Amino acid sequence: MYENSTVSVRTEMGETSEVKMNKGVMTGDSLSPLLFILFISDLCDYMKSKDIQGIPIDREHNVIALLYADDLVLLSNKEEELQKMLNVLEEYCNLNKLEVNVEKTKIVVFRRKGKLRSNLKFHYRQIPVEIVPSYVYLGVIFTSGLCFSENVKKFINKTMGAISTVNSLWARTKTYNWEANKIVYNSVIKSILLYGAEVWGLRYLEELEKPQVKYLKSLLYLPRNTPNYIVRKETGMSKMGQEIIKRAINWLINIKEMEEKRLPKICFLKLQEMAVANPTATKYNWVAQVRQIFTKLDCLEVYEAEDPKIIKVQVDSMIEKIQESNRMEDKRRIEVSSYSNVYKNLTNLDNQEEEKYLNMDVPLYKIRTIAQLRTSAQKIVRITIHKDIHVIETEKICTLCNLAKEESLEHFMLECPIYRATRQRYIGKYVNDYNVLDTALITKRLEALLSVPPPSLPTPSSQHLDLMTPDAFTSSSQHNSPHSVTINLHWLAIPSWRAFFYGLI
Repeated sequence: MYENSTVSVRTEMGETSEVKMNKGVMTGDSLSPLLFILFISDLCDYMKSKDIQGIPIDREHNVIALLYADDLVLLSNKEEELQKMLNVLEEYCNLNKLEVNVEKTKIVVFRRKGKLRSNLKFHYRQIPVEIVPSYVYLGVIFTSGLCFSENVKKFINKTMGAISTVNSLWARTKTYNWEANKIVYNSVIKSILLYGAEVWGLRYLEELEKPQVKYLKSLLYLPRNTPNYIVRKETGMSKMGQEIIKRAINWLINIKEMEEKRLPKICFLKLQEMAVANPTATKYNWVAQVRQIFTKLDCLEVYEAEDPKIIKVQVDSMIEKIQESNRMEDKRRIEVSSYSNVYKNLTNLDNQEEEKYLNMDVPLYKIRTIAQLRTSAQKIVRITIHKDIHVIETEKICTLCNLAKEESLEHFMLECPIYRATRQRYIGKYVNDYNVLDTALITKRLEALLSVPPPSLPTPSSQHLDLMTPDAFTSSSQHNSPHSVTINLHWLAIPSWRAFFYGLI
């Protein structure tokens, strides 16, 4: 097969002399899997010749085995026939000088409920074959209950590991860019989470939202209790579910374009027949799940169209409809949110893009501080800078001044007279003194400061993006609360505040 091909072996003593190759395929050669597939391509025909039936899909088609490279799956709905298949496989391997790794060979008995008989056993070459509750095939977990909840856990856990890796990357890098972040997110985190999700993920859309929001919260140092709808609005991210649905629709188009003899098409037609007979039975029927999506979008006639081109034309408009529905739901929840009654006034709720400050060319910790302030809770404000957490408990009375006011974010930033000198020094050009008893005015000024861009504030120059060190962000000896770390008079002097007040607009 190869001309003048030689190999040598590297040992502790060095490389051996070259040995001429006159048979076999070299490791890594792309020809290897193709030759193996061709070599065992007659396996199903051999089993048919031994009266093996497999699993009937319809009156004309049975499936005996699934073959992908050197992975082989034998299918049967009868105990006796499965053992017969193992016996026939043994004969076939003997004829073709093939070996089966019995240790890696497993049997899964798919069923809806109930325990297996204790005496249910299978063997290959008189060696027992283990019966297991689940098996990973081509990266996807198939459980005996035919649900994919374990698969969801697997990919979420893998994604969480990837999130830690990406966060470590941002911690080590000296530069940060939101567009680069999106590229990393799509190529690393999203690709792991959505592997095969168009098939197994339609029943688990809510669970699959968690890793995306988890990543964004960890990236921006947002507290765990920050509502997901606020995180999505702040970052301009769409729900993961719409991407899964789009992939499922595209897979539907691919199936409809297949020839009638293709196995996915045969299975699809059978599932479609079952879905029409019982549209609500979606638990085990992928086609019924997809059909239900089209029905909810008032596009059932598009789904039923025989020409897949009709679906192709409608895909983008269908996804836009889903996106708009999700956006309106997030908008509604922001408007009635008890978490924060300020956030709805800080952003344009009709805008679907990320907030502008996320694209600022400043260190990541400054962007994190802005994000934490804008998305802070009504009762407790947590600001994390360089892994130091600082808390303002807004329902407690301020112990610095004599106004007997709760130490809310509004009071701290705009009202407390003890901070007046610091306030005038750093944000005086944005905030003038006013009647400290005017609560409505205080709230409006806070909203103006945190808005991006502020609606009525002057545009600053970029020359104010330096100065200050985070050392000013320290604990105050004047606050004695045992439940929180409070902040001294120089809190407004941290660099992130510089970025926020002078470089954001």
